Order: sequence, then C-alpha cells, then structure tokens
Amino acid sequence: MVKIEENSELVMIEDVLRDPVKALAMYSKGVECSCILVDTPFIVTAEHAGTVIDVVVGVGSLICRSCGISDWRTVGPAWASGARLGKIECRFAGPTHVASLLTGLGLQVKGLELDEVLDSAKKSGSDAIAVLIGYEGLDVIAEPGFCGVIEATNPLFPAGVVGKQGFIGCIDRYTKLIGPRSRLLFPLIRVNRRPVMWLMRGFSDVLVVGFDPTRSSNYLTLAFVLGALYTCGERIE
Repeated sequence: MVKIEENSELVMIEDVLRDPVKALAMYSKGVECSCILVDTPFIVTAEHAGTVIDVVVGVGSLICRSCGISDWRTVGPAWASGARLGKIECRFAGPTHVASLLTGLGLQVKGLELDEVLDSAKKSGSDAIAVLIGYEGLDVIAEPGFCGVIEATNPLFPAGVVGKQGFIGCIDRYTKLIGPRSRLLFPLIRVNRRPVMWLMRGFSDVLVVGFDPTRSSNYLTLAFVLGALYTCGERIE
C-alpha cells in the first residue's frame, strides 16, 4: 500500500460513471499525471466546495497530485492500493485501431502476436492485453454481437465497477476462446450473462477481451479502459 498525502486530488468513481465519455479524458490526464487507480475501497476525510466529510473512495477512482482534474481534496492522510498509471510500456495484441485507443490514453503500446500474448501467462514478466476481435484460429469462435445488462464477476478489478450499476451494453461482434487456453480464463465482465472480458491468470496476467471496445457501448469502452490501465499500470499492494 502507499500513503496518500494531504491535499491529494480525488476523482471519485461515482463522478466517472455519470459521464463515461468525459471519463476517458480524465483517465488520459491521470496517465499524464501518474495518478493511482484504486483497486480497494478506503475511507478518507476530504473537502469539496468548502464542505469537509468522510468519504469512501471506491474502486476505479483516481488519486492524483497537482493534476487539476478534480475539486475533491484529501484533508488528512490515508493508505491506498491500486496501480500507478504512467507512460509505461503495455504489451498488446489486437487490432491497430484498438492500439490507437490505448496510445490516445497516453500508454506506450508494444504490439505482439496474439499467440505470444496468450502464452505469456505461462511466463514470468509484464502483464498484457489481448483483444480477440479479428483473430482467426481453431481455438476461437466468432459470433454476432448482442446487448444486455453489464455484470461484474470481480468487483475489485477496476473494470468491474461498470458492472455494479445495472447499465445496458451492446457489442457489435463477439469472439471467445475455446480449447485448453479457455480453461485458464476467469470472467470479469458479462453482458446478457455471457462473459465478454476475462483475466487469464498465470505467472503473468493477461486481460482478454472478446469485443471491439471502439465499437461498443460507452460503458463497455470504459470497462476496457479501466481494465487496460490497471493491467498496464505499476501495481501497488
């Protein structure tokens, strides 16, 4: 865990969820300012518009120093865990337009082949992201898109905050892994009760995404962004 200094800025996840489009600019600024993306709720005394209150800082919130993106300020110290954002190299496999979304957030993307990323869970090293859309192989199934309620299966993984509010989401295409690799997947996000985002656990973690985040509903794009930033961030525990 890391000690949060007095007068740190707080971007509350409740404010983020009110406007998922505006939130992308906030998180991009969070990368620029090396903010912390929270993965465990904590309580801190904070000030907003002249009012001092104790608040719960939820998963997906940002903690920043002198970034200028929030009017919330901490009044006293606290301890937090999460991932420190920044211009960190992010190992990625998937379409180039999705890579452009990540570079637009300020991440440094290292493009790799999908098989290389999926196999990286077996090796010690950096975490990675795999977007399955457009991948053709015997171990995937591609299907038409669908809509439904967004649900989270792991609410402490930042992408999961989008699945706690009953939001409706749509994807235009859907791809999932089958075969031996699929047994390493743990669902993170479901739409209409079907998993669309997974975590492949191993010596390294791989965020596996079964939809195109640039062609999905805003809240699913936000879920991808939160998952990607956390995966590529420097973990603080």
